[in-house]
Amino acid sequence: MVMKNYHPSKSLESTYLPLVLISLDEWNMVYINGPNHINFLQSQLTINVKTLLPHQHLIAAHCNPKGKIWSTIRLFHHGNGLAYITRRNIIETQSHILKRYAVFSKTNVIINKNYVLLGIAGYQARSILETIFKPLPDSISPVIQSDNNVLLWFGEPSERFLLITTKEQALVIRKILMVKEELYDSHQWLALEIAAGLPVIDNNTSGQFLPQEANLQELKAISFNKGCYIGQEIIAQTQFRNSTKQSLYWLTGITESIPEAGDALAMKIGNDWRRTGTILAACQVGNSTTWIQAILRKNIKENTSLRLLSDHKGKLIIQRLPYKLLI
Repeated sequence: MVMKNYHPSKSLESTYLPLVLISLDEWNMVYINGPNHINFLQSQLTINVKTLLPHQHLIAAHCNPKGKIWSTIRLFHHGNGLAYITRRNIIETQSHILKRYAVFSKTNVIINKNYVLLGIAGYQARSILETIFKPLPDSISPVIQSDNNVLLWFGEPSERFLLITTKEQALVIRKILMVKEELYDSHQWLALEIAAGLPVIDNNTSGQFLPQEANLQELKAISFNKGCYIGQEIIAQTQFRNSTKQSLYWLTGITESIPEAGDALAMKIGNDWRRTGTILAACQVGNSTTWIQAILRKNIKENTSLRLLSDHKGKLIIQRLPYKLLI
């Protein structure tokens, strides 16, 4: 379910973010239940689902038999089953793939139609949320559930919260937060995901990259000792042979337009520009800066000159992620 009436201004950096309520209409939730739902997801995802605790949420990848990422998901316990959040434009395809196998495991895969997803971030977000929810999630217990509400905590790039609730409760919360302007749209949350170095996989980039190429090893989203799952053999071979040739990067700079997922970049080598990399996500931050998440050659130097392939006047700079890339 989507809440509309969006804020007209551009997304902002987390450092300068006032209290904002963000409509996460570019994300949606899928609910998984049934007598064998844990074992079923254990055979599908890159993480060890059996070790997921009720107060945790974890990022994971759902991969194809070649080890390439169909989608990245955020998994947590919910009700009598598990739930995950992923990108809305890929959810039909991704859930359809799961359903092919779920029928043999007596597991239900249900796309959310009843809940609203909201982001809360910015100045005094915690203190204001404490007037509505007690307790709040934190780094020790990043998931809190009560009644029809689920709150997820994120620490990067700064403290923020993802609320899963009913439409009626969302309207009440909006009034309590006393948000003066319209809702910020999903691009604000996308900017925070990019700065946090969390891979965003959409339809245009689905099935193209190994989990290691999207920094999922750095994010502890790959288990190498849990046993078999779809794509596991190739993912493990890549790890043990140390054959990962690409990594995920955060770029900022000036572009003539906001690129689309799947677009290419160009890298300056000598006096020439050569095609390189693939864009996963992009958005405008502030009045004129473009933020880009891209897969590029591993160990690329921070001072490398980059631009959009089709933008001869643009300039992009590599930014540091909140975690260290593995060599």
